[in-house]
Amino acid sequence: MKRLATAFVLAAVISTLLGGCAPAETKVYSDPAQTIEVKVDQSFIIALDENPTTGYRLQEEFDDSFLKLVEGKFEPPPEPKEGELPMVGAPGIRSFEFKALKKGRTEITMVAKQPWEGGSVGQKKTFTVNI
Repeated sequence: MKRLATAFVLAAVISTLLGGCAPAETKVYSDPAQTIEVKVDQSFIIALDENPTTGYRLQEEFDDSFLKLVEGKFEPPPEPKEGELPMVGAPGIRSFEFKALKKGRTEITMVAKQPWEGGSVGQKKTFTVNI
């Protein structure tokens, strides 16, 4: 009976330890009114609508002493279901994953630009980050 109880306790302890090792879920932000709260070495994602067919592409502006851009990617709109017409010019999602490098307060500005128009600026969204 003692062996069975010991096995259960040991299994519970191992389960708790392994559960604590699971990586934290990376939080996604799309509202610049919401302050991003992260810890040093923690990652987060900013995801915004982008419509490349307009020629405007989102570009990030940030202080690289506080943040590191880990990855930027574009996810096109979903394929239409059978019987549906394709949505010409539909926006997709542009996402940027950042990692916090040191404590402090900084900003990330996401700017939609047309590179061939001398940097013509469309939408501009600024996110506040507390590390």
